Amino acid sequence: MRTLRTAAVIGALGLALSLSATPASASSVLSGRCSKGAYQLAASVTYGNAGGQHFFTKLTWNIIGDVGGNNDVYFEFWKNGSPDSLVKVFKMNNVSKRGSMNISLRRPSGDAIYVHGGAVFDTNRATDPVCKYFTRTI
Repeated sequence: MRTLRTAAVIGALGLALSLSATPASASSVLSGRCSKGAYQLAASVTYGNAGGQHFFTKLTWNIIGDVGGNNDVYFEFWKNGSPDSLVKVFKMNNVSKRGSMNISLRRPSGDAIYVHGGAVFDTNRATDPVCKYFTRTI
């Protein structure tokens, strides 16, 4: 009888553990960098993977160089395929040199996603104040 009771307790514990939620993976970062003359953009996207999905949570940018406070920064999320397809665009107009934005974007883990982004720098010193970057694919 005692053996049956012990087996029942162990079985119940196993069931309780199997029903608990799967914890989300630790956050990772996709990053990109581009420059145009004396101006540079460093951008990053915070993401994780859980429950069969990629989830993107934060965009961050840092502009280096003598630029004003009215820069345009954009992040385009692309699905790698033949042809590639645009999933979502986040564009921030008239932003300062450094900033971040919380976002909520989910895609199936089977989608190979990369980020293409860039900036239009607030300056009249450059004839073409635009730079673009690509991240690796996840």
